[in-house]
Amino acid sequence: VTDRPLPLLEHHDGSVWLGTQKGLVCYKEGHFTHFTTRNGLWDNNIAAISSGKTGNLWIGSYGGLNVLEDGSIKRMPHVGRSPQSTQWGYDLVEDDSNTLWIIRERWVFKCDPSFSKWEEVLHDGGHLDAVCIYKDPKGTIWIGGRARLFESKDGRWICHPQLNDAARG
Repeated sequence: VTDRPLPLLEHHDGSVWLGTQKGLVCYKEGHFTHFTTRNGLWDNNIAAISSGKTGNLWIGSYGGLNVLEDGSIKRMPHVGRSPQSTQWGYDLVEDDSNTLWIIRERWVFKCDPSFSKWEEVLHDGGHLDAVCIYKDPKGTIWIGGRARLFESKDGRWICHPQLNDAARG
């Protein structure tokens, strides 16, 4: 039993993926497949999973970022100032331009499709406390923090502080 939510994803191919503290589990057509460090994961403690545009699966573990492509798991390199430098993030998503977005504590990072450069794109002086990220059907990136909501619009971030009032009830 864990005190944090477990990542869960239904992939476009109909498989269901579950991240656990003992690896990644895939349920497809009545069968379970278990992936661990023996299969290439950085770590068995899975924090986030997301599907990419090309059918790949991004896997955030506490040891680093992995990608599952064509049936095999690849460890992504730790590049410069990246969210992989210490404990891993809370959530991740790939946008329509194949840029990978990752939330780690009070920061939001993005990485170019060549995976050569991480960029810190949103940091709110310690008050962001981002916990989830979502790409809507229009391609807009949304970030949920503790009682705050951010929207990416025309290359800038819009904070919707009304969530503070709604969260208070």
